[in-house]
Amino acid sequence: MIKTKITSLVVIGLILAAGAVVLIATIIMAPEVAATLVGTTAKLLPATFIAA
Repeated sequence: MIKTKITSLVVIGLILAAGAVVLIATIIMAPEVAATLVGTTAKLLPATFIAA
């Protein structure tokens, strides 16, 4: 049980880290695309936590 929770936290951490990198790159290149990504991420995050 504890191992599963730790694994879930690691996966969520990796997803957030990857998202941050993409977001930073996108903000530099195209702010309007970044706004769309933020909206999409906000919709996906709750599903990620439920799945974990």
